[in-house]
Amino acid sequence: MTVRRGHLAVAVMLLLRIELSADTAFAEPSTLAIGALRIPYDTAQWSRSPAGPDAHRLKPSGASANERGPLLIERHAMETGGCGVTIREALPREHYAAPTVTGVEVAGLTGLRATAHSRCRSAQPRGIAVCVEAAGSTYLIVSRKSACRDAGPSPFSEIDPLGDIVAGMTFAR
Repeated sequence: MTVRRGHLAVAVMLLLRIELSADTAFAEPSTLAIGALRIPYDTAQWSRSPAGPDAHRLKPSGASANERGPLLIERHAMETGGCGVTIREALPREHYAAPTVTGVEVAGLTGLRATAHSRCRSAQPRGIAVCVEAAGSTYLIVSRKSACRDAGPSPFSEIDPLGDIVAGMTFAR
């Protein structure tokens, strides 16, 4: 009889542990709002911190931390020159080669996407930036390194570090 009670106690403890871990494994979705920009994100995969009056950082957490690096999301006044100027400044020349700039559609608007290889001797992920002009502002999302020795995701990963964030972007009308 004691053996059965022991098995029952273990089974109950395992069920409770599974139930508790299931509750914490799925965090609530949240939305980052800067000006008219809205970016939904999963709080189990990203943590958010302010980086200025019109800027936030999204830092990957959990399993996504091995696949992605931190993102910087900024809003600039249109007087700064719009996306043509902002996107080239997003990937500094001291860390990146000249970027390749292409057009991209974001939330039904035409924007720019810049990709640049690192100037580091060691293998580092590419710098990637997306810029969109909307509602009288320029919005920039960038994944970049600040130094060659920064730790981060594999430079050989085929995951687009901005992919799911840019795909979910919307602009308030």
